[in-house]
Amino acid sequence: MQLEAGATFFTLLLDNGEVFTWGDPRYPQCLGRGVDKDTPATTPARIPYIEGIRIKKVASGGWMSGAVGSDMDGRELYIWGRTEPGFENKISALKSEDDDTYVHVVDVRIGGIEAEVVDFGIGAGHLIVAARSDACNSKIQRAVLACGQGHFGQLGFGKRVDFVEDLTEIPVFHGSVVCSVACGSKSSFVVLSSHAV
Repeated sequence: MQLEAGATFFTLLLDNGEVFTWGDPRYPQCLGRGVDKDTPATTPARIPYIEGIRIKKVASGGWMSGAVGSDMDGRELYIWGRTEPGFENKISALKSEDDDTYVHVVDVRIGGIEAEVVDFGIGAGHLIVAARSDACNSKIQRAVLACGQGHFGQLGFGKRVDFVEDLTEIPVFHGSVVCSVACGSKSSFVVLSSHAV
């Protein structure tokens, strides 16, 4: 079981892979689901878009949450939420023409090639993803990618940037074997393996 808290909501992952959210009814995007009399915001309820997918990990920070499927479900990364109030920029994974779309699949690529998610973290306005791909001549490609707000250096690019819309590789981690990723409000942490796999 895993429980995460955002600015106005909670995200709960049960041992069986089911995800529930609840919180402030004014921000249904942060819940990843619609709110009505049958599924009020203040009562834990499943997220319809990812129902039936066995989720391995959830992360929440600020006004966003995400979930990654287990190995049997393709290790896709799902994200929902909104931009932090007062900020106009929005990461590309949260952009949608349809107001009823709460959950989005994040397009994770290494050098333009589709990759699977190893781990991820969400801070207050930023997303960090460790990914790998073996689609390039049977050689495993590894990368850590980041997007979102970066004015405190939390994106790891070696310089402070105000905002990065799309997942972009952090050069210092290129090819590294990542054990885990986590985010604080305005910080990011990447744990590397000392053994190549």
